[in-house]
Amino acid sequence: MKKIYNYLCTCLLVWLGCTATLHAQVKGTVLDSETSEGLPGVSILIKGTTKGVTTDQNGKFQLATDVPKTSTLIFSYIGYEKQEVEIGNQTELTITLQAAANTLEEVVVSGYGIETLRKDVTGAVSKIDKSTLQNTAPVNTTELLQGRAAGVNIISNDGSPGAGININIRGAASISAGTSPLIVIDNIPYLTSANDVFNPLAALNPNDIESLDILKDASATALYGVGATNGVIVITTKKGKKGKPRINFTVNEGIGTFANRLNVLSPQDYALYRAEISRSYAQNQFILSPGFPGMWEMLASPTIEGFSDVNFQEVLQNNYGVTNTDGNDWLNLITQNTRKRIYNFDFSGANELGTSYFASVGYTDETGVLINSGFRRLSARLNLDQRLSKFMTVGLRLQYGNTAYNGLIGDWRVDNAVAQSVFLNPFINRDNITGAPEGLINNGGQGVGPESPEYRLQQTELTRNQDQLQGTVNLSIKPTDWFELAFTGGFIPENTTRNFFVSGILREASNTRGRAEIDAERNIRWNLQPRIAINKSFGDHKINATMVYELRKNSSNRVYTRYEQFSTEVLREFSLGAASSIISIPTYFDIRDRSYIARAQYDFKSKYILTASARIDESSRFVSNRRGFFPAVSAAWNVSDEKFMDFSKTYLSALKLRVGYGITGNNQIPINAGLALANLSTVGYPFNDAVATAVATRDRFANPDITWETTEGRNLGLDIGLFNDKLAISTNLYRNVTRDLLLDIQLPAYSAFDNAIKNMGSIRNQGLEIEVQSTNIQSNTFTWRTNFNIAWNRNKILSLGGQPEIGFRVIGTGSNPNDVILRVGQPLGVFYGTIQDGLINNDIERYNSTPKVQDNNTGEFGFYDLNGDGNIDREEYVPIAYTLPKHTGGIGNTFNWKGFDLYAFLRWSFGNDVVNNNLNRAHYLRGDNNLQYNIVDQIWNRQNQDRNYQSYFAIYTTRVGATFSRSEMVEDGSFLRLETLRLGYNIPAKFTKQYKIERVRINFTGQNLFLLSRYSWYDPEVNAARGQNRQLAPGLDQGSYPRSKFYMLGLEIGF
Repeated sequence: MKKIYNYLCTCLLVWLGCTATLHAQVKGTVLDSETSEGLPGVSILIKGTTKGVTTDQNGKFQLATDVPKTSTLIFSYIGYEKQEVEIGNQTELTITLQAAANTLEEVVVSGYGIETLRKDVTGAVSKIDKSTLQNTAPVNTTELLQGRAAGVNIISNDGSPGAGININIRGAASISAGTSPLIVIDNIPYLTSANDVFNPLAALNPNDIESLDILKDASATALYGVGATNGVIVITTKKGKKGKPRINFTVNEGIGTFANRLNVLSPQDYALYRAEISRSYAQNQFILSPGFPGMWEMLASPTIEGFSDVNFQEVLQNNYGVTNTDGNDWLNLITQNTRKRIYNFDFSGANELGTSYFASVGYTDETGVLINSGFRRLSARLNLDQRLSKFMTVGLRLQYGNTAYNGLIGDWRVDNAVAQSVFLNPFINRDNITGAPEGLINNGGQGVGPESPEYRLQQTELTRNQDQLQGTVNLSIKPTDWFELAFTGGFIPENTTRNFFVSGILREASNTRGRAEIDAERNIRWNLQPRIAINKSFGDHKINATMVYELRKNSSNRVYTRYEQFSTEVLREFSLGAASSIISIPTYFDIRDRSYIARAQYDFKSKYILTASARIDESSRFVSNRRGFFPAVSAAWNVSDEKFMDFSKTYLSALKLRVGYGITGNNQIPINAGLALANLSTVGYPFNDAVATAVATRDRFANPDITWETTEGRNLGLDIGLFNDKLAISTNLYRNVTRDLLLDIQLPAYSAFDNAIKNMGSIRNQGLEIEVQSTNIQSNTFTWRTNFNIAWNRNKILSLGGQPEIGFRVIGTGSNPNDVILRVGQPLGVFYGTIQDGLINNDIERYNSTPKVQDNNTGEFGFYDLNGDGNIDREEYVPIAYTLPKHTGGIGNTFNWKGFDLYAFLRWSFGNDVVNNNLNRAHYLRGDNNLQYNIVDQIWNRQNQDRNYQSYFAIYTTRVGATFSRSEMVEDGSFLRLETLRLGYNIPAKFTKQYKIERVRINFTGQNLFLLSRYSWYDPEVNAARGQNRQLAPGLDQGSYPRSKFYMLGLEIGF
């Protein structure tokens, strides 16, 4: 018996020992995979039981009981992928959760305090994904939008720092009125202009942005009425999150280089080319005597066999007046390696007392690729929210932004510094400011006016500074959980100063002996929005309603002063006291709008959703017909929630149909366009022993009957989610028709007015958009996600109010024909011109060719005589360039592997033409202009008549007019650009926590690293037209500021 007892005791002890080794106490930390920050409130359950815990505010947890080592823990958190982890021998875990791929759980912000789950959205809305916000390292907010959302086409004016942009959402919906979307920042709307050469969102620090939502169809945008015809971009800034206070510091620094250089002749190769011309055309002025090297041979080679004892430099200086024997690379002289610096610091948090705070300071500095140019921004933000009681919350948003531009940004003249650097004779001296002939070296003929591009950039001062303060106050009173009284008030003062000085030595100010300009403007905007919101559920029924009364005021004081006729320029821009001619023009305007808004959404089981809105707007821009009514209705059906779709649950996670209809309005016309006003005349008359300024009638005829331009939009959408939304597809088919266009029409000469604005005509945009988000691979250590979008838009002019056409002169000057013509049945952005018919290679072709304005010569371009009248004139103008793209899009891929992440984003534009007006000078040979390598061997001469380019002695580029647009200038503007490539690494927390640092991330970013394009010049993404022509005729290139490619290193530290 005793043996049995001892045996049982031994077995019990062994069993207890084994049990002890099969259980363990488990603790750990749960982190966000992208920020490496602790996630509070994560649920941790032991699989198969109800036992578990949640993480604290720092993301830490500890299970209260021992857990069998064979157990599996389930980690789940709203907005993140669920993760299961086997315990095994682990006692301390570090878990990283990936953001959920379920796009239907995303929150879409529509403005006026309205937030909706994407599953319940009935309109066409795009949301910029989190990867874009975290991996782009943008200087300006618009960089976050380019190519990232279907139907949003953003054209940068050029590659200058802080360059202006033209944003089109679903095509250009107007001709004379504005085509830019409405920007809403923290519920405060901003109207931007496509005519600004500077970026309208430059003052906003992209690092402060929490979300970017784009409302595209009329049923979504009608909520905003004024300016919403062209779409709405809703920007929400960051606020504090629950948990311990967070401190973040990020720095990105890098250098940039010229992205694409033109291959022009080196000084020596240029001299060799000119030597061949001299021999071919017996230009004896370049030869001292038979058998002795000519001027160009000596410049091409410092040593020539048989003349080693001859000092060529002395010969060139004494006999030809040439002192610059080495030549210049003008492009190198005016360009530089660029530098980009972006610093951001923020402090945020939220506590149990209802206080939420976010404060940030940012500094951005980018030097331009052209000397003496750049962009700088200093920004600060404070976002505060405080719960005063159970039912009352107040909020404050303060932002300060100071932006400064320097250099000739927005200078798109055909003879600007960029153009001069390509075409200027390389042997002109650097100190020859005006490019005056140096002996036999000159830039004569009708080529680019000779002027030192280096001197122009160094000695011309152009600065633009803006101070902007945005203050927003929010008040929310919720006596119940379903009823809210709210108020939002915004106050935005802006001070903008533009200073310009150009020396009288330069051509543009030679007639006025110098010119200085000071343009100072103070702009103040007010916005008041009291509103009522109801969000009530009745069983399976849910009603969400909002009513808003909105007041807006925008007032501006501006003084423009021009100084001319300087007696001295020794102090340059500070020589204003030396100017004898001073003209000052003050301007004041006050715009006021008032709106009444109502919106309601009915939801049954999140299956059937109906949304309706109505808005009444009154605008002081109109005289008589100030009121506009803009209704909208949309509906959605979540088909996948129907019982008859149960068979598809294993693979179909979402299927939603959407349909929408709405009307929006546009009032973006010049101030007081409908009033009869007078202007100060430039003519003076004697009166009372003095000279008084005359008053003249305004150029524009007053039309008090003008009213809202309206767009009627229809949208049909389909959203599909597959495999638990690991593949999400959203498509939209739309058709928008704008009627009562606010057209700025030309009036006949006998009317005594130049133009007038009338409501007449219509235009249509229709197209298809596709957006795809996919999680291609997801495991505990590796994730690959893709975002893809593509959009087709077709623009068509339906009516011009009975007029056959409306023309604009964009390239040509003087009496030349209009080169951009709007015609019924055609889209916007169509350039007209003559069609070239190759070269007149010999006398037989010359005899048979069409007579032109001047007699034809061999070696010149021929042109098609389309009407057979024997002349090449306005009647031969036909469509030669369609500058609107057939489709645009972008694709981004994000890869995560352990602590590494890689983000790559490409965007494209396909089917759009570019009108390269630089070719007017590039192919002009009669002067001493420099040339590109690719055309030298194709220049016509008597010995080589089968060539593609005009002869050296051709009278300018075309005999029918130097600035006529013609088919030679049209190139394919399609491109594929590697916009962003970023590689990052999160240093493991176990190395950083010992220094009290939550996370450290290092990254390398490349921007604009690769461009695939057939375009022959710097970059096909250009928009160098001016004013209204920029929206009517995108895709014009003439001396546009070149783009850079950037290489940047970044460091992110979080405490």
